Amino acid sequence: MDRIERLRQEFETALLRIDGVVGVSQGLDDQGRPHLRVLCSQPVDTVEPRLPDAVRAVAVLVFVGELEAQ
Repeated sequence: MDRIERLRQEFETALLRIDGVVGVSQGLDDQGRPHLRVLCSQPVDTVEPRLPDAVRAVAVLVFVGELEAQ
C-alpha cells in the first residue's frame, strides 16, 4: 500500500482539479487488489469519463461520497 499512497500524494492535486472530485484515498477492491479511490459530489457517470482508468497501472475506482477523517 506504500506505492498506492505515494501515487495518491503525487496525483491527488490533479485529480481534485477535475470538476466533481472531492477526495482521493486508497483502498482494496473485492479481490484485495489496491486501487486509488476517487470520491465525487456528482453522479459517478458524469465524473468517471473525465478520470483516467488507471494511474501507473493502478486501478482508479469512483464513488459518490465524502472522506471522513480517521
